[in-house]
Amino acid sequence: MSKGALIVGIDDYTIQNPLSGCISDAKKIDKLLKRNGDKDKTLNFSTTLLTSDKKSKVSSRNILKEAKELFSRECEIALFYFSGHGYSDEMGSFLITPDLENHYSGIEMQQIINLAKNSKAREVMIILDCCYSGYAAIIPMLGENLTIIKEGMSIITASRKNEFAIEEEGKGGVFTSLFCEALEGGAADILGDVTIAGAYNYVDKLLGFFAQRPQFKSSVSTYKTIRKCKSDLELSEFHEIVNLFDDKDEKFKLDKSYEPHFGGNEVEKHRKYRILQKYAKLRIIAPRVPEEAKKQNDLVDDFTYHAAEFGGYCELTPTGKFYWQLVKKGLI
Repeated sequence: MSKGALIVGIDDYTIQNPLSGCISDAKKIDKLLKRNGDKDKTLNFSTTLLTSDKKSKVSSRNILKEAKELFSRECEIALFYFSGHGYSDEMGSFLITPDLENHYSGIEMQQIINLAKNSKAREVMIILDCCYSGYAAIIPMLGENLTIIKEGMSIITASRKNEFAIEEEGKGGVFTSLFCEALEGGAADILGDVTIAGAYNYVDKLLGFFAQRPQFKSSVSTYKTIRKCKSDLELSEFHEIVNLFDDKDEKFKLDKSYEPHFGGNEVEKHRKYRILQKYAKLRIIAPRVPEEAKKQNDLVDDFTYHAAEFGGYCELTPTGKFYWQLVKKGLI
C-alpha cells in the first residue's frame, strides 16, 4: 500500500510575527520523505507540500481540504506535518495560518486530530513543530492530563502544552532539525529502518540541552517504517545468523583459515568471516581471544582478526540473541 504525507510550512504572517525557518523545514521534510535513504533511493511517500511563499498561498481552508483528502485515502501510512505558529487560549489550541484575523484563531489542533481519527490509513502520524503543540489530542473537559487517540495513531509535538518551540536564527526549528537527522539515519536500526518511535527517541535525547521538551503520544502495537536508510548489512546476510549459530548460546570457533590475510583458498570460510566482521561492527557478536594470547602480547585484544589468529571464537551479544530469535521465528 502507498504512503501519503501533507507537509505545511508557514513563515509569512501579518498579525503574528513572521518566522524564518518553517518553509525550509517543510521542504527538508518533504525531500526526506519522498525517497528513502537506501542505496537505490527508492520511492517512499507521495507528498503534498503547502508553504506560505509566493508560489503557494496557504490558508486554513486549503490546509483542511488537503488534510481531509489525506486522511480519506486507504494507505499504509498517512502523515501530517506542520511548522509555523501555534496558539493557545481558553477556547482551545490552534495552528496559526496566514489568514488569521482578530476574531479567528486558525485551525484547531483538535480538528486535525478528529480528521485523523476517522482516517482509513493503517497508521496515522501527526508531527507538529509549533508553540503549545503539546495540547494536541488533549480534551480539556476530561482533564488536561488525559489524551484520547485512536489505535494506530502517533503524535509527536515539539513542545509541551505550555512551552514555546525554539527556532534558531537561520537554522529553522530545533525540533525539526533533529527530526531530519533522525530520518537521515540517526534513528535507523541495524537494518536501516526508521520508525516514528525511533525518531522520537533520537529527538528526545538530544533536546535535553534545550528548554523545550517534545511529547510522544501513541496507540500503536507495531510501528511501521517511515524511512529506509543505508545499512552495513544486507538482509540475506542478516538471515545468516541462524546458519552461523545453530543455537543462540553457541560459540562460533575461529582459526587462521577464516582470515584471508593468513592465506589459503577457503572461499566459504572467508564469506562467513566477512559476515562475522559486519556483525561485530554492529555489536551483534562479541569476538573472544584466549586469555593466554592476551597475556603474551599487550596489543592482542577481543577483535575478530585476533580471534582468528589465536584460535578464539565469536558469541552472540544480548542484542544478537534478540535478533537471532526474531530471524529464527521468521519475524524479520
